[in-house]
Amino acid sequence: MLYYFPKLEQDETLYSGWSRYSKRTGEPGEAITSSELFGEPSRNIRFRFEKRIDAFASNLPDGLPYSSDYLTANHTLFPLYEFTLPKQKAMEFKRSMKGDERRWIGGQFFVHAVTNLPKFARYCIDCAREDIKACGEPYWHRLHQIRDIDICPDHQCWLEDTNLEANIWGLGLVTARRCIDLTRSPKYLDLETGSYEYFQLLFARNAKYLLEHPAHSLYLENVRERYKSILFERGLASAIGTIYKARFQDYVFSKIPRDTLQKLQEHLYGFRRIWFIPLVPGKRPVPPAFHFLIMYILDVAPNSFIEHSEVIGPFGPGPWPCKNPYCKKFNKPVIHKFTLRYHDGKKYGAFDCECGFSYQTEIDEQKVSRTSVTNFGPVWTEQISKSFGGRNPTTAEINDILGFGCSVLQPYDTAIRQEKRRLAQRNEFRSQCLKLLSKFPNLTRHQLCKKNGKLYWWMIQKDRPWFDEHSRAAKSGNFTPRTPISNWKEYDKNLVRRLNTVYKNEIASDKRPKRISSNYLLRQAGMAPSTITSYRARGQLPVTSQFLERVCESREQYISRQVEYAVRYYVEKGIIPTRTKYRVWFRLKNVNPEIKSYLEEGYDRIISTLKSRKL
Repeated sequence: MLYYFPKLEQDETLYSGWSRYSKRTGEPGEAITSSELFGEPSRNIRFRFEKRIDAFASNLPDGLPYSSDYLTANHTLFPLYEFTLPKQKAMEFKRSMKGDERRWIGGQFFVHAVTNLPKFARYCIDCAREDIKACGEPYWHRLHQIRDIDICPDHQCWLEDTNLEANIWGLGLVTARRCIDLTRSPKYLDLETGSYEYFQLLFARNAKYLLEHPAHSLYLENVRERYKSILFERGLASAIGTIYKARFQDYVFSKIPRDTLQKLQEHLYGFRRIWFIPLVPGKRPVPPAFHFLIMYILDVAPNSFIEHSEVIGPFGPGPWPCKNPYCKKFNKPVIHKFTLRYHDGKKYGAFDCECGFSYQTEIDEQKVSRTSVTNFGPVWTEQISKSFGGRNPTTAEINDILGFGCSVLQPYDTAIRQEKRRLAQRNEFRSQCLKLLSKFPNLTRHQLCKKNGKLYWWMIQKDRPWFDEHSRAAKSGNFTPRTPISNWKEYDKNLVRRLNTVYKNEIASDKRPKRISSNYLLRQAGMAPSTITSYRARGQLPVTSQFLERVCESREQYISRQVEYAVRYYVEKGIIPTRTKYRVWFRLKNVNPEIKSYLEEGYDRIISTLKSRKL
């Protein structure tokens, strides 16, 4: 446990606190400092999006109010990027920062939101001077290290680059005092409404607000719905979120001059052509500055955007009620989502209840026009039969029961017959499934697909809850983590034994030879080549590395074994191949003179051996 750690200042990055700690303890080296900070040595200390925050928080001295969640929210850039990510990716990325996961979380996120971060660490000269007056030394600010934002919002001046490359691995712990040059003069902005500098300052102020007020539980899914809701309120989109592109384009040009918009898109995307499609982000994450641009176009400040309701469309907020009078959940909000359907050029919102009752409502531009029943379900069928003594009710009687005056999409008699046919088909497939499962009690769902593909498809598409309840999944849903390796020497010896067995079997095989490479031997031994390669790179498997270097074949050795096999094959078959067929048999490209001599020698041996046999 640490006995001392400096106080983290407002907007200071976690990396800055670590570097100041290293400076005050005499800069003993990255390995020793990381051992003190995290409990074990690490060379994976990053300037942005720091990792191993959980280990650091648990190692802090008593009395410091720094929890893992507090450090992530107040001293990293994660709060700024959280709302630009889907919820699952955001949670994975947060776990990777708190832990020590080395894999990339969400390739699209890093490509579109993080990878083009400023190459060098940056600072504001006026902020650095104020830090020295207040704290005695400058420190790295979060607000100065954001992609696409090159202005300090507090002093309205351009940020300065240091000579510290912030995106490289093995950066070490470098304090701001070492890199900042206070002899420079700040370059202040010449602001004009609608200019490029004006938008830069706007982006910087919005980023500052989000860093100081993290938008918890706000993710890309919610952001997209809020954009559609605002567009609907402005009359720029339909009730179901379809954007009126021409109207939207005119609206954008009324807010931002064309030249400024081209310059902004060049800054954000790297090209000047005006592109309106991504102005409302889809499933692909985009940088925070892009969201700030959309908020400006829609006249929404970040604080009001976070508090904005996501309700759009003519149906109001969900969940929606079941309209079956015979259902126990009648008029209760039990339908959590609706489906858009299209019929004869018209749009419908379809609602399905668990009781089997389904209805759909026609959407006419931005309002609801008509509701109609599409399926009555078994609960309705059973109760209506009792109520009318077995006879079918008229359309007027159905409308009286439902409470809304509309005609059904199909005659009631037809609907009843279809429902009975559907129930009979469901019972038949269920009985087939139970028979198959009783005959093969250990059958998984995947194996059932091989036994009876039609049955499997029907159950998955039409009766999934019942099928999941009565069948067995191939794997458990709980993930079992890999057992850590405690004795590396023993693991190394056992791995060499397995690889040696595979190597001997390949050499002794009378089948067509395969090239003996490290990947081939590891796969045949049931190991993941990437995992073993990472172990070898760390020097944890020295015996395995020596064995693989000794037995792995070069291209010439592999061709030589192939030639020997080809000679045996053609001699045993008694076939004299043509020279072209013989060369094609090896499937070789870019043959060098040495390999060509191997092939010619093997071909001559085949010819001479078979001719001597005939004589």
